[in-house]
Amino acid sequence: MLTLKELLNLLRFAGRPLALAIELKHPSPFGLRLEEELIALLMDEGWDPESSKLGGIDISFMSFNPDSMRQLAELGPPHALCQLVADVEPGEVRDALSIGSIAEGAVINLMSRAIREGEKLLDGHVVGTAGPGIAYVRDHPDRVRRWVEEGLRVRVWTVNTPEQFRLVASLGVQEVTTDYPALMMELRSEPAH
Repeated sequence: MLTLKELLNLLRFAGRPLALAIELKHPSPFGLRLEEELIALLMDEGWDPESSKLGGIDISFMSFNPDSMRQLAELGPPHALCQLVADVEPGEVRDALSIGSIAEGAVINLMSRAIREGEKLLDGHVVGTAGPGIAYVRDHPDRVRRWVEEGLRVRVWTVNTPEQFRLVASLGVQEVTTDYPALMMELRSEPAH
């Protein structure tokens, strides 16, 4: 498995500007120490918090955890912060956890609260990039359009079909994460209808 430090060394030798999006996964048994360790490592490597650049590498951070985004906002610029958002589906939580109804309810409430807090960070422009999943975009197109109109970048995951691409393009979305980059590039070059 490649460490972040090893990845940074590889990217430095690319000979061209690159972008690296680092996702901080939560909940973590380490709490927000994960963010502290990450920032310390990046600083040791020469990361500039004001521009969020490390040499020719533009670094952005993303997480579903609004506490993670708030902590990173103390040091990094809003444009380098991506608040991930997705609707909480109780059935999916139940299937994934199988921990009993009381615990499931607590987890669902906690996840729902985190998503609402994340949306507030976006609405308040504490972070500069919204990271909704494609299902969230389908269910909340007006919110996504508003974020774009207000100047936020929107990075949608996981856009894999022409229909999904056309939806996000119609809303003005600037970035997509996909399993099919060649298809998305081809669709991007299609003339607008």
